[in-house]
Amino acid sequence: MRKSLITLISTSAFCLATLVSCKPESTSLLTVSDTQLNFTSAAGSKTVLVSSNLSWTVGSTADWCTITPRSGTGSGNITVAVSENVTNSSRYTTFIVSVESTFKLIYVSQAAGSSVNVTVEVPVVGGLQKALEGRPLWQIKTLKISGNLNSVDFHFMRDQIIQLEELDLRGVRLVEDKIPDRAFHVSDIGNRYLHTIWYPSSLKEIGRSAFFDCRALRNNALNFPAGVEQIGEYAFAMCTSFSGPLTLPSLEVIAEGLFLGCTGFTGSLKVPPMVKEIGRHAFNGCTGLSGTIELNTPELSKIGYAAFLNNRFTACKITATTPPVLKFIHQMPANKPY
Repeated sequence: MRKSLITLISTSAFCLATLVSCKPESTSLLTVSDTQLNFTSAAGSKTVLVSSNLSWTVGSTADWCTITPRSGTGSGNITVAVSENVTNSSRYTTFIVSVESTFKLIYVSQAAGSSVNVTVEVPVVGGLQKALEGRPLWQIKTLKISGNLNSVDFHFMRDQIIQLEELDLRGVRLVEDKIPDRAFHVSDIGNRYLHTIWYPSSLKEIGRSAFFDCRALRNNALNFPAGVEQIGEYAFAMCTSFSGPLTLPSLEVIAEGLFLGCTGFTGSLKVPPMVKEIGRHAFNGCTGLSGTIELNTPELSKIGYAAFLNNRFTACKITATTPPVLKFIHQMPANKPY
């Protein structure tokens, strides 16, 4: 009996010791709400919920992707933010959320930036080049700009964004409220792709030869804001894609060579009553214009050299307080007209 009791006690002690020694160790638990994050080319952010029974950490990732916070305990959100992708290639990265020996891998992808349609903000004048840094400039076709521009920015567009087709300046503030001289014209050649432009509402002046020889430019470019006071010499000369009747802006001076060689205009021409002067070659070579020139302009004092040469007008009706000085000379000057 005594021997059996001793055996029973020994067996119970062994089983108890076995149970204690076999108790499972604590297990690290980890879950994440997403393992795949997809972004458009624009800058943006998304949140991922991390849940664990222990402390967790987040590993490193690409420089265009930032994660905050990088560590935590228990459950909490991390924010994954990506910068704008200005390249024409998609990009990818991964990062790890880990708890001790347990980890979760999260994949991040971002779509390629548009190398064709670009929207950009220029905070300071002369900063367009920096704002477009990293983009394939030769592929840009549509450009929408907000911010501040000067002549440096326009000449950068002219010389570097050589296939630009549409330009939206409605959100822009221009130095002196002026599109500068030769904005899209250099070395006798204009931008051959630009066909549409929207001006800022504060525009007051378009400079000399600003769009000279921009042969794709359409009538949209003649929709001037009400505050425009001056358009420079040869500003729209050789813009051969203008079409239909020509509605002149309300200016006191129609500058020299303003519409020289614009062959697409058709029909008669009515000059606004506030015009005081029409510069030489203003409509020279507008071969589609025909019919009657109506000059119901009480203060008109001068019509310049060859202003209406090389068109198909058959009559001219002039209403003026005093007869204007007329110089319908049928020859071209020896020097270049711009």
